[in-house]
Amino acid sequence: MRLQSAWGTLTVTAVPQGAHVSVDGVDGGPAPATIAAASGVRRIRIAAQGWKTWESSVVLRGGQALAVGPVTLGQPDAHLSVRSAPAGADVTIAGTHRGRAPLAVELPAGIAYPVLVSLPGYAVWTQEVFAAVGSQPECGRAAHPRIRAREGGRRARRRRAARRRRTARTDPRSR
Repeated sequence: MRLQSAWGTLTVTAVPQGAHVSVDGVDGGPAPATIAAASGVRRIRIAAQGWKTWESSVVLRGGQALAVGPVTLGQPDAHLSVRSAPAGADVTIAGTHRGRAPLAVELPAGIAYPVLVSLPGYAVWTQEVFAAVGSQPECGRAAHPRIRAREGGRRARRRRAARRRRTARTDPRSR
């Protein structure tokens, strides 16, 4: 009777060279790496600072030598944060509804995205955001009501106060 090994060998190569390799959460060292692992489904993770992490599962058979790669790591995503006041406004990015503010999403870098924030009773707010590699752009403003009451916001109160001061200075009855 011939026994078959329950272990196999994984050889992992990556770009950039020296990226950190792990198999099933166990450190495998920098790429290129040769790792002995038990047969079965193995989860491989390759990570390097400043690059997007790569993960995949492979089936390793006992006695088998399996080459993985070269795996080229991609550019990191941009992390976009969207806030609104009041909170709960619908957020649409590049025509796709992504949820309600406050919201944090990861977007592929190198692309300009139209961001639309809307809430019933408030004016729609739009802005184009460029997602640079590894950037963390933020967007969000106070939602502006479509119809303002006389009190208005801080700016309207300041305008009325300035108007009253001008009137008081020019009105002879105020002396």
